[in-house]
Amino acid sequence: MTTRPLEFVQFTYNVLDRRAERRLLPLAAERGRAAIVNRPFRRGTLIRHVARHPLPDRTMRECMVRHVESP
Repeated sequence: MTTRPLEFVQFTYNVLDRRAERRLLPLAAERGRAAIVNRPFRRGTLIRHVARHPLPDRTMRECMVRHVESP
């Protein structure tokens, strides 16, 4: 690490832990480095939270197409 530049950075980032948005994501973008995200679903917590809710009848794409095609 002392002789070659880093090629990527890795950190925790998800909808509940968004601290990386302030410093790490902008810095990685500024320096052209890839960002690898740890725990995007917070070790399953976010999946379990939404799993108990039924899926909507229509997909988002169907809703958007219908909206765009409407006069």
